[in-house]
Amino acid sequence: MQCNWKIFWENYNECLHCPGVHLQLVQLVPIFGRGLLEERDDPQWMQHAGSNDPKFKGGLRAGATTWSMNGQGIGPPLPGLTAEDRQAAHVYVTSLPSVFFVGHPDYVRIVRLRPLGPEQTEMCVEYLFAPQTLADPNFDMSNAVDFANAS
Repeated sequence: MQCNWKIFWENYNECLHCPGVHLQLVQLVPIFGRGLLEERDDPQWMQHAGSNDPKFKGGLRAGATTWSMNGQGIGPPLPGLTAEDRQAAHVYVTSLPSVFFVGHPDYVRIVRLRPLGPEQTEMCVEYLFAPQTLADPNFDMSNAVDFANAS
């Protein structure tokens, strides 16, 4: 990437830019379309406390099951997830300054960053899928990878 690694992290920690930059993502995760990362980022969040609308609560749009081009799963959900976990569809774990992990209902994405100079950063992305997903002869990870690249 043609940016300083600190600029990447600054961008990563907010979603004000999401509505104008990440068009597929804001269609999949409606709260991001409001420039918010989560419910409590909204100064008027209490006005929507009783709502289940993902535009106010976060999570996926109706009918979607994961972060992918069509919103549909790459494989079966990972074991042990609750209905709330599956609806949220993402959990981030960040270890500054070099890596973040994103757990989705059916796969995990690992993103590593390495500064190459003051205005250049290398990004390496890995995808982890359950063994039964990988064993499926129809397995095609492009639905997830294309979404990440387009978003």
